[in-house]
Amino acid sequence: MQSSTLTHTLSFGLDIHTGSGDDLQHGCLEARRIRNETNRLDRHGWDWNDITSTVVDNANHVKNTSQLIVDKALGELETYHDNKDDGWGRPYPYINESYPMVMNHGEGYRLFLDDDATVRYRITATRGTHVKGELRGSPDHFDRLRTAFNDEEWRVGTAEVLYKHDEWRLHVTVTHENHRVASKTHADTVVGVDVNENCIALAAMTRSGSVKDSVVFEYPSVKEQRHEFFTKRKRMQNAGQTAFETVVQTEERDYVHDCLHKVSRKVVKWVSQFNDPVIVFEDLKDMRDSIDYGYLFSEVPS
Repeated sequence: MQSSTLTHTLSFGLDIHTGSGDDLQHGCLEARRIRNETNRLDRHGWDWNDITSTVVDNANHVKNTSQLIVDKALGELETYHDNKDDGWGRPYPYINESYPMVMNHGEGYRLFLDDDATVRYRITATRGTHVKGELRGSPDHFDRLRTAFNDEEWRVGTAEVLYKHDEWRLHVTVTHENHRVASKTHADTVVGVDVNENCIALAAMTRSGSVKDSVVFEYPSVKEQRHEFFTKRKRMQNAGQTAFETVVQTEERDYVHDCLHKVSRKVVKWVSQFNDPVIVFEDLKDMRDSIDYGYLFSEVPS
């Protein structure tokens, strides 16, 4: 056994009692401005430390929230620089959709556990503007949140405010600092994972190579829907109607993320049936170079 940090992201809907969704929208638009300004200065060759200090000083969020938003934007750029040799695209220099507000508990947002099991929140949308109300979510996520408050081995961390599925939501991270996990060298079960375009296949084996079980989780609708989104964007471009192109891109991203989130939960549930499993992924390096993009796009209707 070895120690490792374990973090869960809990998702809650926001019932607003004081303030409004417009206040949250203003906060996310200011977060977008911070994100875009960070990207603009990076393209002009600014040092990242200078970017952070300049953007934070001119932001309309509390200082800590502004710093976290800049860190999120710089993290996207860092991921690009680390993987650009493998063909990763650079983040868009300017986005039109709102950007999540990133906040520390006790600073940008605060949660309160009431005796009647209600969890209240207070969010600083922008400097001097507060939104208050109650969280709404699954019993499982509420149980994990209460554990994080009441168990000294857990802590409530950062949260993001975002508008998703036609409602305002709060994604809260809870972290166990010294979670005990099995060492991969002592795992009883090895789970091999093969990720394909339409499905993900898993096979559980003993260390000697005997197959315990296998399963395939399919998601053909993702490819179908992405083809539909591709067709929409192409028709809009041909007609010169690009005003809603970002909206379509956001819808596509949210749809794909939602599907993959559901599949990942199925994978975790299936793997959890085995004692001390270790998961082994295929080597995805140079995967893009092996894809016949001409064949793929010839399947997309014009």
